[in-house]
Amino acid sequence: ENEIDNEEILGIEVGYRLRAGSFSLDLNGYYTSWGNRFLSGSFIEGDPNSTNPIEQADRYQRFTNITQVHKGFEFEGKYRYSSAFMLRAFGSIGNWKYEGETPFQTREDQTNTLLEEGTVNLSGTKVGNAPQTSFGFGFKYNIFGGLSVDADYNIYTDLYGFVDAEDVVDASIAGVEYQAERLPAYSVLDAGITYKFDFGGNAFTVRANCYNATNEMYLSQKDSFGYFYGNGRTWNASLRYDF
Repeated sequence: ENEIDNEEILGIEVGYRLRAGSFSLDLNGYYTSWGNRFLSGSFIEGDPNSTNPIEQADRYQRFTNITQVHKGFEFEGKYRYSSAFMLRAFGSIGNWKYEGETPFQTREDQTNTLLEEGTVNLSGTKVGNAPQTSFGFGFKYNIFGGLSVDADYNIYTDLYGFVDAEDVVDASIAGVEYQAERLPAYSVLDAGITYKFDFGGNAFTVRANCYNATNEMYLSQKDSFGYFYGNGRTWNASLRYDF
């Protein structure tokens, strides 16, 4: 039986910060290797009409010794047009992939009996269920005193579905490189309002947020159970007391 070792993580980051009058810029590059990961596939219903004994059984698959490599570049720039108005732009360009070969096992669902085992190559397969690239821009405007409003428009892309264990094995047997499904890009608008004030010599902050203000409908995930939509328009509010 395949053993599962402790995960191994190596992370490297470099950054640069620029301040020039009303303009500021932050740059960051990163590289992360995440090894000895474990991935379990979902339930696979048996097909009693199949001529393959393995396919006749209800089963599941699992992978061990998986390595993910995440690398990318992030930035955020701000420009203060006046004491009351600030613009900003931000983004992240990522390249997250699986790397190398990994052992797999197919086991019977009820008895956990080993049905088959082998090795598949996941090199080049994109890591799924989180956008690898995003861009956005926004502003903050101080109306008067402690009252301000802000908004950010975010664009997300390079989003892939979750790696399906059965599809990976099938692709390996067929001698082709497996790639998770790429989901459509989407964008959301977030907005908020903040009011800061003193009461009895104490500092308070009231904050209200509206996420996905335009109620955009978009796909946020995909796995063996199907597609999942992201949250529609949501609201929250908070009161903070500083002491």
